[in-house]
Amino acid sequence: PLQCLLADPPFSQDPRPALAVSTHFFQKGKSILISYLDSREIVAWTISPWKKLWRQKFSSRIGSSAYSDSLGSLLVWNLEDGINVYRLTDNPTCHLLLVRTLHMKIRRNRICDVQFDSTGEFAISGSDNGEVHLWNIDSGQLDQALCHGRGKNQLNEPSMTYCLVQNGRHFIASGSSEHEDWRPYIKIWSSQVVRGRLFCTLTPCQLTD
Repeated sequence: PLQCLLADPPFSQDPRPALAVSTHFFQKGKSILISYLDSREIVAWTISPWKKLWRQKFSSRIGSSAYSDSLGSLLVWNLEDGINVYRLTDNPTCHLLLVRTLHMKIRRNRICDVQFDSTGEFAISGSDNGEVHLWNIDSGQLDQALCHGRGKNQLNEPSMTYCLVQNGRHFIASGSSEHEDWRPYIKIWSSQVVRGRLFCTLTPCQLTD
């Protein structure tokens, strides 16, 4: 069973007013990054001993985030105009440097998931129109839009997860909120890199509740 080793703040104290939305290990598991929604900040801590390393404020809120420790890169769903791509640096005044923004139209102020693929070259994100988006991070271009929902005009927010299994097989699982009269379902997508672009096809597997 899982055991709680430490809590910050301690359970005996009142919680902080800021809402933590994502936590990521970095420095090979020796430290963690904590992203906060409305306070628009990311705080880095060492785990043993528990000590604050740095804190950085941002101009936009942080809806969700994903971190690649091998590349030192962070994706942030900014709840305004898309996904911000940051690089972790040694600069004491700017630990996370904005590299580019993957621009997309955000119709509703909802939090959507973001993920890296196994190579760190591509970003995978949900949206608010029933699509899962595959991005080339270097070019900033959208490689492919996967339709999870019942049409582009149907507003739903896919959540998704990415998995790399043996023999080079890549999978994306997507799920979304649907109209109350529709049954929710999960789609499994098989992905591969072709000529430097990430492409997905729907596998013959659709899970319903």
